[in-house]
Amino acid sequence: LTANPKSPLAKLSHLVITIPAPLESGRGTRQPARSLFEQVLFLYLDSVVLSAMHELRIAGRRLRRRHANLE
Repeated sequence: LTANPKSPLAKLSHLVITIPAPLESGRGTRQPARSLFEQVLFLYLDSVVLSAMHELRIAGRRLRRRHANLE
């Protein structure tokens, strides 16, 4: 997962998923650098988990029993 598909690490990867979000503050956002990328990444990964839950028919209550709260 990257915002830069031409990065050295992306070039070494077998699979690259590009997250189209800016890594630096600039026009169009007032958020600190990388915040928007992290937010989009969180939403993307949340959708991956929800899709897997649906495909594998795993109920949310089953996952909650295994969830660790590290706070």
